[in-house]
Amino acid sequence: MRISLSSLQAPMRALLRDDRRSLRKDREGATAIEFALIAPMLFLLIFGTIEYGLIMFTSAVVEGGTANAARMAKTGAGRSTASNPATRAAQDKKRIEDLIMARGGSFLNRNKLSVIVTPQSSPANTTGAAGEMVTYTATYTWDILTPIMRQYFGNADGQVLVRAVNIVYNEPFDN
Repeated sequence: MRISLSSLQAPMRALLRDDRRSLRKDREGATAIEFALIAPMLFLLIFGTIEYGLIMFTSAVVEGGTANAARMAKTGAGRSTASNPATRAAQDKKRIEDLIMARGGSFLNRNKLSVIVTPQSSPANTTGAAGEMVTYTATYTWDILTPIMRQYFGNADGQVLVRAVNIVYNEPFDN
């Protein structure tokens, strides 16, 4: 008995038609595909929010530490008593850095913190003399952790500069 090709085509077509119908009705795996389409944007949103929160935390730490250091320095509290201006400047600057780092705990990296103290007429990086205007500038370089966020935020190196500036007049204290 010989079977012709045309006699097989009709049942095969019906079988394929049934498979297509069953595939259209089959929803198994649709959730996984939908998640695969949405997941990159979801993770970008989550990690971007975390990154932004960390930058804001760093900003609050640097601003608070700089304000605290300026308040202490304007009263003459904790000033270096070294006679050499360079030694006094280094000690005053280190004390201000220590105040900022104490607020950030182990979260901040001291090597990325820059503190500049600019008195009106005293040697640079000292907390100035009594009655003198002093500017305290602290800058922290935050490296953006999320690689894709580096393309959209920060500078070309993928960093955000967090800066705090406080200007105070020193109170009349004993020099």
